[in-house]
Amino acid sequence: MTMALIPPTLGDVGLILWGEAWGDPMAVSLNLSDEEQKACEDDPDNIPAGTEARLLKLCVIPSQEIGMIHDVPHAAGLRRTPAD
Repeated sequence: MTMALIPPTLGDVGLILWGEAWGDPMAVSLNLSDEEQKACEDDPDNIPAGTEARLLKLCVIPSQEIGMIHDVPHAAGLRRTPAD
């Protein structure tokens, strides 16, 4: 049996990065017009050229920040212990 991965939709990525009200913040961040945003939501094949690369750059920064939140305290010797 072969399983194919289903690529995330623009809405999936928007939800992860900006939460429930992702549409407008994503459009602003990606410099999309209202028409482009709506077209992207309706049909992923309508995503303007270069949008995917800009979106990937937006994803890298939060993932680096999340890594820092985890790694810096650990590197400093801080340990989290459960509250009693």
